[in-house]
Amino acid sequence: MKVELTTQEDLDRISQWTEADDYHRENNLPSWWLTGQGNLSFRLDDDEGPILYARLDDGEMFRFHCQFAPQNVVSKRRLIVGIFGVFPLLVDYVKSKGAKGIVFSSVSPKLVRFMKKLKFEPSWEHHGDYELKFEEN
Repeated sequence: MKVELTTQEDLDRISQWTEADDYHRENNLPSWWLTGQGNLSFRLDDDEGPILYARLDDGEMFRFHCQFAPQNVVSKRRLIVGIFGVFPLLVDYVKSKGAKGIVFSSVSPKLVRFMKKLKFEPSWEHHGDYELKFEEN
């Protein structure tokens, strides 16, 4: 797995992936995903090419956003391997910034089920949010 900067060269791909995504289609703003936006924005690649775009936004709980490739471009297997590979790095990064955890929003039952494997739990404060809270030392 390789974490890469997102640049102007990614804009067309981001736009195509977002347009193919039922959940993100209405918010197709490709430049929002570019490195320099949010606290951390990147593209995750495997040996075959890009598999997702991600962004982390600051807060007590860092907010995680992701844009996946359409299934006809990137298989579920590649995506799962990629997320499991990069997620420990994201957790370490967020912890190093002093955050209490990571939160994401989703209405996709498949994504919610998958993220529960990474120990995310439904938020008691915000409907549709799922949280991974770090243990306090």
